[in-house]
Amino acid sequence: MKKKIVALCLCVALAVVAIGGATLAYFTDTDKETNTFTVGNVKIDLQETFEQDSVLVPGTNKINNVAKVVDVQNTGKTNAYVRVHLAIPAALVDQEINAYNDMLHANFTGASVAAGKWSWHPTMTEGEGWTNNGRANNNTYNTEIDGVEYTVWVITYRTALAPNEKAEGAISQVYLDKYVNAVQNGDGTITYTKPFFTDRQGGTVDESKTMNYTIAADGKIPVYVVAEGCQVDGFADAYEALNTSFGTPGSYTVTWHN
Repeated sequence: MKKKIVALCLCVALAVVAIGGATLAYFTDTDKETNTFTVGNVKIDLQETFEQDSVLVPGTNKINNVAKVVDVQNTGKTNAYVRVHLAIPAALVDQEINAYNDMLHANFTGASVAAGKWSWHPTMTEGEGWTNNGRANNNTYNTEIDGVEYTVWVITYRTALAPNEKAEGAISQVYLDKYVNAVQNGDGTITYTKPFFTDRQGGTVDESKTMNYTIAADGKIPVYVVAEGCQVDGFADAYEALNTSFGTPGSYTVTWHN
């Protein structure tokens, strides 16, 4: 009789354990996050203040300059480095890039080449973006556009532009040199000539050399401007970024017009 009572008690005890196991619950939770990345983009806008078919006459920059203001604005979502290519017919430019021998001059303002702003140099500099005449001090190359040789200046903005920020005044004006003579030819073309100086304007003339440029009968001198922009992240400065993204100026083909 005692054995039966013990067995019954054991069965009751096991039943309680089984019920307890069925109702046991752990405190748990789940959560999910969707990571969304916004795709960055670089978008720039080349802006010019310039009147098409402006008339060039010989003189100084004080009396016959033609306003040609070139700005570049970052219209994208991310910071951007920018530079400008300015192409002028090579026959109008001294190929040693000594500005006093140029027939057609392109100017800038002192403020536009201040530290951190536009630079005409071929490498990154911290101070003024223009020092002395001479090809070695300028970021230049020659190329052919529509069968005509052009000399191209490359002007780089040294500071990254934030979205909507604008780099103003890569160039501000152009003017025809006061020593230029214009001769009307029988076929309607016009030939510009200019003495070549061995020193500053008004100094010693090199009698063995004269600069010449013949303009078509329509009287137009095409000048081209192209702007480029690239991302900032991953690069040490504007020159490294732009040269890596596009190539060193003169090493690749630029699309000059539509």
